[in-house]
Amino acid sequence: MRRLMIILGVLFILVSATAVSAQAGQVYHIVAPGESLSRIALRYNTTVAAIVAANGIYNANYIFAGQSLVIPYSSYYPPAPPPASGAAYYTVQYGDSLGRIAQRFGRTIWGLAQANGIYNPNIIYAGQILRIPPYTPTRITTYYVQPGDTLTRIAQRYGTSVAAITSYNLLWNPSLIYAGQALTIPY
Repeated sequence: MRRLMIILGVLFILVSATAVSAQAGQVYHIVAPGESLSRIALRYNTTVAAIVAANGIYNANYIFAGQSLVIPYSSYYPPAPPPASGAAYYTVQYGDSLGRIAQRFGRTIWGLAQANGIYNPNIIYAGQILRIPPYTPTRITTYYVQPGDTLTRIAQRYGTSVAAITSYNLLWNPSLIYAGQALTIPY
């Protein structure tokens, strides 16, 4: 049993040691079970084509666990977004939609689309960097949570959104508010 644990430990270390420094501009990645070239490319901010070219891979669908890949990454970082005062940036993740991102940051879908020159809000892609324009509420007030309050009721009372209150107060879980808590309400 001890021998099996040692073998599993060594295997875990080999699989989890994914990146080791190499020549300038590249790293080595040990393929873990279930990984794909697209997932690896996303992790290192590079492209599948760059990994395929750097490793002489003939079939991008055929990689195997334990395989060592050279990851060239220096020239494949997305360009830095232009500086903008008061704006934030968000990198789109797999499964994101513009609606979910807008809700997360307390913005509208059309506001995000306009700020990023997106003509079809249904088409965004993983790795895309979105500019989140600053939220400028017309008024701000402090509200003390009463017993039985929910963020939905508070948002309805002030004509704002739960996402706006959540992001303005840096609340990680909108379900966890308590009586007596002071909330800044943008509306």
